[in-house]
Amino acid sequence: MIFAEVGLNHNGSRSYASKYINFHKKTNFDILTFQIREPNFYKRKEKRHLKLPKSFYKNLSKIYKKKLFGDCGVSLSSIQTFNEIKSFKFNYYKILSMAANNEELIKKILKETTSKIYISCGLMSFKELINIVNRYEKNKRIKFIYTQLSYKKSDLNLINFFYLSKKYPNKFAYGHHYTNKLPIYLIQSKENIDLFIYIKGDKKIRHPDEKHALNFKNFDRLLREIKDIKTLIGIKKNLSGKNTIPDQNR
Repeated sequence: MIFAEVGLNHNGSRSYASKYINFHKKTNFDILTFQIREPNFYKRKEKRHLKLPKSFYKNLSKIYKKKLFGDCGVSLSSIQTFNEIKSFKFNYYKILSMAANNEELIKKILKETTSKIYISCGLMSFKELINIVNRYEKNKRIKFIYTQLSYKKSDLNLINFFYLSKKYPNKFAYGHHYTNKLPIYLIQSKENIDLFIYIKGDKKIRHPDEKHALNFKNFDRLLREIKDIKTLIGIKKNLSGKNTIPDQNR
């Protein structure tokens, strides 16, 4: 599945946030997610403008319950936030990296919902990551997001992602926080990998995830490229056995 992450790229505007929903209506991807930070985050003077009202999430849930296009989810990091929105019954929750070890939050979501949970592991060492995977490996509702919160090439270490996705089949997604699309293309060599990709609208403003988010046009182009790459990779043991190149077929 492909998750398009708005994050906080709505800049606290309901009308701008609605544009992401409208984009989803006409674009072929699976899940749209919005991020709600912990309460103390919004108490900071420079961040308080990024908060959407609770009524927005209530309406968001209503829109997607009609199942006319895709689905939606919420990224969060605190029990207080979960308590405020749990009645809206979202089908997907992403646990932000800062809360990846918050067992109380994860257990609460597991107990009080039937939703899928994706735990972002971007702030963990490799040892910590293995520990948390072993803790929840047998739970079919939980998956893990391999991501690196860095723009340095040497920090991505995609070899670890390929190792983990092989060792723990169907348990790892890839979260994109890089300045170009090369890692996304490389990931396509693996089957059944969920992708988390930040998007930004076309408004000429500074978005919180400006540098690694794709605007609507580029994200739509990426979806087509992913489809082409999947076609190029092909189907196991399916050889055409014929020459369809005109100049070579004489």
